[in-house]
Amino acid sequence: IYIFIYLLSTAGIPVAISKLISEQEAVGNHRGSKKILKVSAVFIITISCFLAIFLALTSTYITKMLKQPDAYLMLIVLSPALLFTAISSVLRGYFQGKLNMIPTAISQVLEQLLNSILTVVFVALFIKYGVDKAAAGSSLATTISAIGAASFLLYIFLREKREEKNNVENQSDNQLRYIHIIKRILTYVFPAILGLVALNTNELIDLALVPRMIEGGISQVKATELYGVFTTQYQRILNLPLIIGASLSMVITPAISSAEAVKDFGLLKRKVVEGFKVSGITMIPAAIGLAVLSKPIIVFVFFNTAGKGSDLMTRGSWLVIFMTFVYVQSGVLNGINKPHIPPINLLIGMGIKVVIVYFLTVFPSINVKSAIIGSIVGFSFAFIRNHYYIKKYTNISVNYLSLLYKPVISSIIMGIVAYLSYNGLYMLFDDIISQKIVLNDICLIISIIVSALVYVFILSKIKGIDSNDVLKLPLGRKLNTYMKKFKFI
Repeated sequence: IYIFIYLLSTAGIPVAISKLISEQEAVGNHRGSKKILKVSAVFIITISCFLAIFLALTSTYITKMLKQPDAYLMLIVLSPALLFTAISSVLRGYFQGKLNMIPTAISQVLEQLLNSILTVVFVALFIKYGVDKAAAGSSLATTISAIGAASFLLYIFLREKREEKNNVENQSDNQLRYIHIIKRILTYVFPAILGLVALNTNELIDLALVPRMIEGGISQVKATELYGVFTTQYQRILNLPLIIGASLSMVITPAISSAEAVKDFGLLKRKVVEGFKVSGITMIPAAIGLAVLSKPIIVFVFFNTAGKGSDLMTRGSWLVIFMTFVYVQSGVLNGINKPHIPPINLLIGMGIKVVIVYFLTVFPSINVKSAIIGSIVGFSFAFIRNHYYIKKYTNISVNYLSLLYKPVISSIIMGIVAYLSYNGLYMLFDDIISQKIVLNDICLIISIIVSALVYVFILSKIKGIDSNDVLKLPLGRKLNTYMKKFKFI
């Protein structure tokens, strides 16, 4: 319930603010950026305050309706977090619009670190008063971590404001009206909500897997087990590389907006190509690595010696490539003022997935794999349609073959090295290390390090990456320094 209301209240806000501010920064109107921030903050914080009060006042009714009356205290404690997450989303959009991702990154790490530590502390302190109080303690940790993240971002903003005071005073924002800013924000909020509907539709479709498997002759116990493996072992691991994919989308929107604002179509094309190139450099090896090392990774994460779900990961790891490309395409289309196109295409793609899941799940040999097939087809459809509209509105046609064949070659070699190194080390240490999980973990970590180095080495030698590409990756400056030091680039 909290996550749904949180997503609803902040949907599209960072993207909208980052786009509007990047446009003003591109033409040197710093005061205009501050005005956009001010209007956005008042607008979003007002909505979030209303939703926080609504959540607190209706918590008892909501939890009774969901047959979990003891959880009402959790919602009450969580409700203030909506206000502080709104503040964070506005400030993150502001910094992203100025092409500064560092405050966003640090605040997210700080928030998760506080949440992790305080959850354990508060649950330990409150458990003696009952399970419901301990659960409320975990919610309190979420609220305090949200306050911590918002406070950090506010501190960075105020420090920056003092440093830029003289520059801002000399700027004019006569062209910006309050109502115009709110209208522009809403043009991104509604498509973002539509995008959330599309992604939630993807999850809702997966709920149909169990009844359809039962109709196909699989027992309820087996169907439930297969669904559990699909939603935990497969989906959770698949989501890890997608964090980078979602980040690439956030970064590319303000970059595209800046280029469009000054009508620099050469820069616009470079930013579009760079977005897909960086996506390919990171996601293609991620997909092949997940496919080749699927079982060891599942054993490592879930302490599951049977490696359940590895067959799903081997087949479905390729989805990270399509999903990341769709994320990047969404960033491009948002940047050129076409935010409604990606969610509509994705919704149609999810409609295709519904048909595939409905007809294929009943075959016992396919079962939950139908969801993987449906997702790949659905996101492929969205990718093809987004590509068409990007070409239509920007006249930019990305040649994916010439752009990505070097990462593909390097990733294939990396995958072979990963497979051979893991299995070779496993056989070598099998008689020495008796604990199979410990043995797996050691072999996996070594093979990942070795194969990653091989990937970077091959990619650099065939001129598939340069300093500019490295600088756009997470921790790009440090990576660039080390790669130059060891003669990789």
